[in-house]
Amino acid sequence: SHSEVFDAAQGLPLVERLVHSHWKVRQHSYEELEKKYKEALDGNAPIFKSTGNLLNTILQGNSSKPFVRDKGLAAILGYFDRCDAAQRLIPVLIDGVIECLGGKAGAQQSAKDIILMMMEISSVEQVMPALIKGTEHKVPKVVSGCVETMCLALRSFGISVFPTTTVLKVFGKWFDHKDTSVRNQVQALVIEMYKWIGAPMKKQIEVLRSAQVAILIAAFEALPEEKPKAERRLRSQLDQEESATASQAPELDEYSLSE
Repeated sequence: SHSEVFDAAQGLPLVERLVHSHWKVRQHSYEELEKKYKEALDGNAPIFKSTGNLLNTILQGNSSKPFVRDKGLAAILGYFDRCDAAQRLIPVLIDGVIECLGGKAGAQQSAKDIILMMMEISSVEQVMPALIKGTEHKVPKVVSGCVETMCLALRSFGISVFPTTTVLKVFGKWFDHKDTSVRNQVQALVIEMYKWIGAPMKKQIEVLRSAQVAILIAAFEALPEEKPKAERRLRSQLDQEESATASQAPELDEYSLSE
């Protein structure tokens, strides 16, 4: 029975339960894994080394049980957030995470969160090629999810770290996608880019059809004046800021301490 299989599995090590044939065992082990990542003392804790190579299996499995996959995705997000060596798994996992943009709402949200976290610990530029490749996916939901994630990346991290030129080379053809939601997301991305870049963006949209240009210009003109600010920092930016602050810290001398 279900409960017998589940009970019998509780004595197994976590790494075996993570790849167990029974979904309920896997679900509980993913929850435990996410908790262990959160509670790890630091980014080099043994839990990261012992489980990192199982994350792709967690990501690829469970397609028939979306709620189990969601628990797995939550653990994967925790890994990228906390593990010091997580960058090396970006190329291994990125395509599978992008596939999840075509899933149910929970998986889509987790996938966006994971992709933004991948960017935070590496760079927006490093992850962008996979999103651009994703815009050629046969499932429209994946395509619109990729474009939406680009827009989120720009809004989150700001124009100074966004590979604008790379996107400008390819965005034109997305406007001709047969799926409305894709076209809407591209429009949102171009409007977001205009907020940061301003007038020079008008030149960039001249490649589009005149009807599309008219819609975009109207949207540009309706935007408020003030320039947006990045909502998040890349880890590399935080590190720079920390070392700059540290070097500015006043030296304490013996006299000030003895007073």
